[in-house]
Amino acid sequence: MRMPENKVLFDKISIFPTYIWNTFIQNLDLNFWVKEVYEYQQKFPEGVHKSNTGGYQSPPNIHHYQPFFPLVDLLNTYVFNFSSNPNFKIFDMWVNISPPTSFNLIHNHGDDKTLSGVLYLKSFPNSGNICFYNNLNPNEFHCIKPENGKLLLFESPLFHSVNPNLSQEDRISIAFNIK
Repeated sequence: MRMPENKVLFDKISIFPTYIWNTFIQNLDLNFWVKEVYEYQQKFPEGVHKSNTGGYQSPPNIHHYQPFFPLVDLLNTYVFNFSSNPNFKIFDMWVNISPPTSFNLIHNHGDDKTLSGVLYLKSFPNSGNICFYNNLNPNEFHCIKPENGKLLLFESPLFHSVNPNLSQEDRISIAFNIK
């Protein structure tokens, strides 16, 4: 076998990029929505246990609950502006209330959805970053700090977790899937 005379340079080709999109929802009355979330929890105290450990997670049907209609419409508007696809709509949505020490185990939202999202309504320093994992190499990950009003969109099969809430307050988010 003949070796090249000079050093051979190789270009790196990225064939499996993963994206996380983020923005802030402007003029969102966070206090109003936090109050709505707590009222929902009082009316429907039986949560579900999926990836959450130590926190409250509502069933994934709050988009059908009348008080949340304005928020669903707003999020659908952001999704439309992001994708320009009029068929993309939220088809399930739930509340996460994560008191101190609670967290979410690594999980994804399945392959049958297109995008997933999370909107932060209440967060503090040390209230727990969301971490996204490389599906081909789970040792590679990227963490994002929650911030009030921040909206993240990501591909539904992307594995993610939420670090423990080390603040003294609840972290509150709304999660959803888009199809």
